[in-house]
Amino acid sequence: MRFVDSIYYGRVDGTVLDVIASGSLDLFGISHVQITSLDSVSNVAQSVPAKRLSATSSNIIPLSGSLVIPLRDLQNCKILDDIFVGFDEIWCYSVVPTERPNESANLVGPLDLAFDELSGQRIDCFKRLGCISAFGDGFGLNYITLNDDLAKIIESQR
Repeated sequence: MRFVDSIYYGRVDGTVLDVIASGSLDLFGISHVQITSLDSVSNVAQSVPAKRLSATSSNIIPLSGSLVIPLRDLQNCKILDDIFVGFDEIWCYSVVPTERPNESANLVGPLDLAFDELSGQRIDCFKRLGCISAFGDGFGLNYITLNDDLAKIIESQR
C-alpha cells in the first residue's frame, strides 16, 4: 500500500469482480458504482455487456458513456461473471455521481500502481468527483481510496 495526498493506492492480485463480490464496499458508505470500463471498452453504455446488465436493473443511469448503478443492484446481479471479464473499471461514491472521470484518470492495466506513481491528474479527478474509491483491473487490481481501512482490506485479499 502506498500513500500520497490523503489517498491510499496500490495494486494487488485480483479483479474488479472480486471487489464487488467480496461485500467489502458495503462497509464504507458506498451507495453507487460508476462503471467506466468493461473489457477495455470505455463507452460502456453502448457495450453488449452493459445492455445485458441494464436488463437486470431499472435503476441504471447512463452518464457520458459510463453507467451508474446502485451498489446493491450490482451485487444482486446474477450475471456479473459474464459482465466483468477483465480490463474493467469502477468508481465508487456515497451519492449519485454527476460526472464521468477523465480518460486520463483511468486505472485499467497496463497501469501498475505497485510501481507507477499516482499521477496528479488521477488525484485531482478523484478528489474533484468526490469519489470514495476506484478500482481498475487487467494485470492485477489497481485501487485508490480515501479510506485506510478499505485499503487494508483490499491488501489483505492478496
